[in-house]
Amino acid sequence: MLAAGARGRAIHGLDPDVDAAIAPGGGELSRTIAKMRLVKDEHELTLLRQTAADTVTAFEALAAALPAAVTSGEAHLEGVFLQHARTLGHGPAYNPVVGAGEHATVLHWMRNDGHVREDDLVLIDAGIEGRERYAADVTRTFPASGTFSPEQRAVYDLVFAAQETALALVRPGVTLRDLHTAAVKVIAAGLRRLGVLTDRVAGGLPDEQVVMRWMPHGIGHMLGIDVHDCLAVAAEAATIPLEAGHVITVEPGVYLSPYDTLVPAHFRGIGVRIEDDIVVTPYGHDNLTAALPRSSDAVERWLASLDMRSAA
Repeated sequence: MLAAGARGRAIHGLDPDVDAAIAPGGGELSRTIAKMRLVKDEHELTLLRQTAADTVTAFEALAAALPAAVTSGEAHLEGVFLQHARTLGHGPAYNPVVGAGEHATVLHWMRNDGHVREDDLVLIDAGIEGRERYAADVTRTFPASGTFSPEQRAVYDLVFAAQETALALVRPGVTLRDLHTAAVKVIAAGLRRLGVLTDRVAGGLPDEQVVMRWMPHGIGHMLGIDVHDCLAVAAEAATIPLEAGHVITVEPGVYLSPYDTLVPAHFRGIGVRIEDDIVVTPYGHDNLTAALPRSSDAVERWLASLDMRSAA
């Protein structure tokens, strides 16, 4: 029945004879369910909107806590987020990433035990899991002092431009791979302007391939009741056309290791990622986390306003 591509579905990975009988591209229960889960219904979208809104609230508290973190470190920020995750939702959707300074260049820094210096950038990747288990996944990169240095701003603005380019493309019919390709082109051109990506570094390879050295991940993933939703079809999710009801992350980043001697010294140790949760709509998209500022100027104004409120 399975080999004939009939309606039967089987759980994969338990019996080799059953696995051998599953027709390519069909018959496997987990893949079938994952494909069904890709498009979220209105109830699911309501839950995801609430979880995103709660995560925005938590990030507002994180930004306000930056001055205290300069004294008490990354762990303080992790604690602020976990408190909000437990009180506003079921808990964290995943182990938060709180990386200050050179830790921001580590793709998934989860020790969260470092110092926060006043001139550091602080990269925070965190999301709340709602009470019905739907997840948010958000990243913001803040200057601990409230103001970007010229080098930090240059890298931040590059990542912001890449995200803007990718977001402008989000609509039905486009693929995650299309978004990734567009963002990588922006990052490659920007790294050329900054003197990070040079002919000597590229060594004849296409710029878009060399960029993997400083952005070693995709532009995003499906989001839902799992942070990386529908993993059984994750490999093909990058190439399937987006549909209304798909929920994705868009999260370009640039990570310039302090140990990378190919990077000009004044840029080493700077890591930036900006990530938002996006619903594909019939005619475009809706940014569920748009309440959090994204441009460097908006971030600085926002941090200054938080300082004023706390002082008052």
